[in-house]
Amino acid sequence: MRHILTVLLGFMSLSLLIGCSNKDDSFDFLFFVDSFIHDQPEQQMRELVDENLIENSVEQISTTFFVPMEERLIIEIASHNGDILFLNREMTERAMDPEGLHAFDDHLSLETLANIPDQERKRHPDTNEWKVYAFPVSQTKIFKDNVSLQGGEEVFAIIPVYVEDPVASFNLIKELIGEEVEGK
Repeated sequence: MRHILTVLLGFMSLSLLIGCSNKDDSFDFLFFVDSFIHDQPEQQMRELVDENLIENSVEQISTTFFVPMEERLIIEIASHNGDILFLNREMTERAMDPEGLHAFDDHLSLETLANIPDQERKRHPDTNEWKVYAFPVSQTKIFKDNVSLQGGEEVFAIIPVYVEDPVASFNLIKELIGEEVEGK
């Protein structure tokens, strides 16, 4: 029995290492939102991404949809998967770690930031500054007009610190919410 567990653990470790080494130049959007489990909202979100990010310099954007489960979120973050993660409120509250996420404050306009409720801000433990680490994309006009969410479900975008190009990730968020991107 002990031998079987050792072999199983070895295979799991190897598959994790192989998965981590298979990074390519595409941007990965990971969705952990109940509403997107159903075909219509998932298709609406894919169309919204395609229509609003078509002129971006990113060659390929992949969208992957998961049932919002904390265990799956932990696996994806530990594997450094996803350049932008879209989470429902419950998953966002669990993922809100100022040391593990990029803040939106230096990348979005003051007007956009002013519309974000204080409850979406967290204090960074090192700097003591209150910053926005999760952006409520479901509150934007473009999102409300194009995506049907069940029962008023909220969707937040977060950008983990492990992403290779956080500025490109923030620019993709800006395009997705209809905010002006510098240099375009």
